[in-house]
Amino acid sequence: MIKRVIQISAVSFLLALSACGGKADDDGGTGGSGGATGATGGTTGATGGATGATGGATGATGGTGTGGSGAGMGSGGTSASGGSSAMSSGGAGGMPGATCGTMLKTGSADNYKFHSELSVDVTKVQPSAELHFDWSGVKKDLLGHDVDLTQINMVEIGLWNLTLEQFEKKLNDDTLAQHDLAIIATIIPPTPGATTGSIYDLTEMGSQLMKSDIDPYLDINMFPPANHIYTAMVANGMVYGKGTRMLTGFQLDAASTNTQVNVTSDSTKLSLTADLHTLTPLTVPAGTPGITLDWTDLMTSAANLEIDPTQITKIRVGKYSISATDMEQQNNFLNLDALADTLYTATVNAGTSYDLSKTKDANMNAFPGIDDSHTWIVALNCGDCANPAPWYMTILKPCAK
Repeated sequence: MIKRVIQISAVSFLLALSACGGKADDDGGTGGSGGATGATGGTTGATGGATGATGGATGATGGTGTGGSGAGMGSGGTSASGGSSAMSSGGAGGMPGATCGTMLKTGSADNYKFHSELSVDVTKVQPSAELHFDWSGVKKDLLGHDVDLTQINMVEIGLWNLTLEQFEKKLNDDTLAQHDLAIIATIIPPTPGATTGSIYDLTEMGSQLMKSDIDPYLDINMFPPANHIYTAMVANGMVYGKGTRMLTGFQLDAASTNTQVNVTSDSTKLSLTADLHTLTPLTVPAGTPGITLDWTDLMTSAANLEIDPTQITKIRVGKYSISATDMEQQNNFLNLDALADTLYTATVNAGTSYDLSKTKDANMNAFPGIDDSHTWIVALNCGDCANPAPWYMTILKPCAK
């Protein structure tokens, strides 16, 4: 039996996606190089991911996930300690735009609005049969970024105690839990660029599994399709839950004789809407780097989901030559870090406030304050979350002269 247990975020594979092509360093990464591969068995097999997004994401990842993170801007950043406590610039009710100051309190009125939907293709397969996987068709990842198949280090095969509809909803809502995942194991390509594998190539912690270990999990009586879905997740790196570029679903079907599962660039589709133009911008003095943002009272995300503000670990400030309305277009929103003229990032190690002067760009230059000739945004992300969209994002504008 597959019985080893590892602690993973069952859905954090979306984290890495947004950082591909981004300008800033991304500690969401490509899944890392030092992690062990393995398998989990039973309902204790993984830590679920209600905390959800790629790896970072004001740039939409990113990512289950690769390289770091998802929708919005990348999840990477310069490590720094949390900032000093902040006072409200207009009150917790979300009207800071009415007051010019350097101590800003977040509110619902200044937060953008976000909605996303994921749809996962499902292939019907023969129960209790040797299944074959082909991922040669993955030319683009979930966010439309190019995929180098020579950098694919593993294909994670997961079995979920969920229907397809439940899986898609929980993945999108960041509510996948530990008990949702029955098992996960990996196919490791034998050579760089290899794009096929068998279910009997699965490994546990780098060790080959026996056929007798795998067969019970292909039994339709033990795992009926009425309440189970399997996923194949193509990933960079060797760390569970990190670096996934694309995923597809498959399901046991007593009437099927098919044993082939293909993963392509269209296996999972993402659609989203982002509203950055109806919010109330935060107004701050131009050319002033010492601006503190406090999100202590941020209890719901841009997607109107309940959140824990202490789980925000990424902050980034972006300078753009495009408008907020242009940023709302899906392709732009998924690549905001790449579109930034300059991106200043930091990791929040503790606390629920941060001094923006501590953020740094890719050349380690500190945030200099904003001007009135560009669009400036500030975004907050949960670095351990599955959905890569920022929980909070707003526009910074100079105070009226």
